[in-house]
Amino acid sequence: MISTDGARIFQNPGPWTLPTAQAWERLRRYATRVREVVFHDDSSPFDQDVLPELIGHLAEAHPHETVLPNLQNLCWKTNDRRTLDHVLSFCPPTLERISLIIRGWDVPKVLVEQLVCSLSTLPNLFKALEVDIRIYDAETPAMAVALETFIRSQPGLLELRLPRYPIQDHANVLAACRTASQLHTFSGRTTCLTKDEYREVLGMVAKDCPSLRHLMLNRWCNRLDEVVDAADLAPLFDCPFLEHITLWFNAGLELDDQGIRRMGCAWINLETLILQTEGFKTTPMSCLVAFAESFPVLQRLESPFDRSDGLPSMNEVTVRFRSLRKLVLIGDWIQVDEMPSVAEFLARVCSPEVRVNISLLCIPYYDTSLEEEMVLNKGGSDDQTRAIRHWMSIFHRAQEGLGQSE
Repeated sequence: MISTDGARIFQNPGPWTLPTAQAWERLRRYATRVREVVFHDDSSPFDQDVLPELIGHLAEAHPHETVLPNLQNLCWKTNDRRTLDHVLSFCPPTLERISLIIRGWDVPKVLVEQLVCSLSTLPNLFKALEVDIRIYDAETPAMAVALETFIRSQPGLLELRLPRYPIQDHANVLAACRTASQLHTFSGRTTCLTKDEYREVLGMVAKDCPSLRHLMLNRWCNRLDEVVDAADLAPLFDCPFLEHITLWFNAGLELDDQGIRRMGCAWINLETLILQTEGFKTTPMSCLVAFAESFPVLQRLESPFDRSDGLPSMNEVTVRFRSLRKLVLIGDWIQVDEMPSVAEFLARVCSPEVRVNISLLCIPYYDTSLEEEMVLNKGGSDDQTRAIRHWMSIFHRAQEGLGQSE
């Protein structure tokens, strides 16, 4: 169950057995060497019947101390209230990063609130916190207060991820970020906010998190006609250090060349830009030229694009992405007769080093690690991707031939 340096401390016991005395002694010998634990209970009989009891015995065996005294990173994924009760037994003073992923309809939200409150009383100076709550009716005033209290107790917090927690009482939660002046990663979700309220949230993020480098924010709203544009994103232009941005909207997103250039002037260090929407309004594909002009260090771009207004003539495309390595086009199916013209345009703005993917679905991100690959290309079309890459390679070879002849 717990391993270190490749050595297994506990073998998986039988359905109703507990570890032997020798196994407990082995745990005590190895405990000081463990730096990271990922706990995950699932729906298997072992997880449902044995694991909660085993965790309980671990906690009871260390009534006045933590189980792993030198632990630094803890990821606790649970859908069982019995294991939630023992999280604090795995929180030694050395713990720097904690991730709580809580799911299950039978987990009382009051337990989650109490746990977050208890974390605030620990002497630890955390660098990273994730609270991913997937239980019914979790967005309560008490939870907002608990999160606010915890954040205020952590002036050295660098990463804060609340990927599924709907930020409705955003004023309290985000204002608490002023304490963590060095916060460089923030992930959250807003619900039922008007465009004005959404801009207010972005303004608070920019004001309270001046060192922000990674931002992931999902916006759910009731009015699907509230299309977001560059003016709505303008508050984030005051975050000059941003390197990775992921924004998701269930309404539309419509950018033009002027708005994209404003974004490029503000985010000069941007390496990843992921813009997703389920709305009908999307950015014209011709705006890829403005992206190429405005983002010199951009390595990854994902966005839905609209081809209904056509593509610029090839003579008008005089710029190419300088650093881009991955381009994901989210949107409608590219018809067979359209494929050559789309590929020729893409071959103009993208070098042969750019890997182009076509994804037909827009799925909101609930990512738990911005350092890991975020796109699983769910809903991606392998046939479309292979076809567009094939046609682009033809045009790239043609461009090389023209260059050599000159």
